[in-house]
Amino acid sequence: MGYRTALTILFAILILGPDSTQAAGMSDYWLEIAPGYYIVRANGFDIGLGDADGSVIYSPDRGGQSGPVNGYIVAPHHIFLRTTGQKARNNFPGDGFPLADPSVEYFFVVDRSDNALDGPLTLDEFNADPNVASLSSVDWKIPANPHPGRMPWLFYVVIFLYLALPILLFILIVLVISKGIRMPISKRATNQESESGG
Repeated sequence: MGYRTALTILFAILILGPDSTQAAGMSDYWLEIAPGYYIVRANGFDIGLGDADGSVIYSPDRGGQSGPVNGYIVAPHHIFLRTTGQKARNNFPGDGFPLADPSVEYFFVVDRSDNALDGPLTLDEFNADPNVASLSSVDWKIPANPHPGRMPWLFYVVIFLYLALPILLFILIVLVISKGIRMPISKRATNQESESGG
């Protein structure tokens, strides 16, 4: 294994912690929103809801209607999700790569007793749900990286090591070689002095 591969693995572990198998990008995260429930960001489009067992409760269905989660509400018995819609990127003929469509909204209701998912719902359908009517207020929280500050610093440290390590290794080799060359010269000088003195 090369040192660059080792640094890449170290970088993933530092960023994502011990569960580094869960995501790989700089902006990816697991955000605990309630005991055992996480907003999981795998990339800019795949932002969904999972549980502590690693099961996916909601994920944008590529080619479906709804896109990434952009709001959530945690209630005692339910979790409410707000998502964007989705559209094809269409950068070239046949390009169906999905993008979030913020001009469209969908809503989901998750029953915390069995993780049953109801949706996608329109705004009217969502407001008509009796579980939503029981909320004292509909105050959407925006999912965000729980550790935004550590990402840039870790990135800079790893990039520094990635670029500087070969240079430092080269300098070390030069120092060792130059010390190895100086030693025989100084020994020779010492031998010559002792011969001339004797």
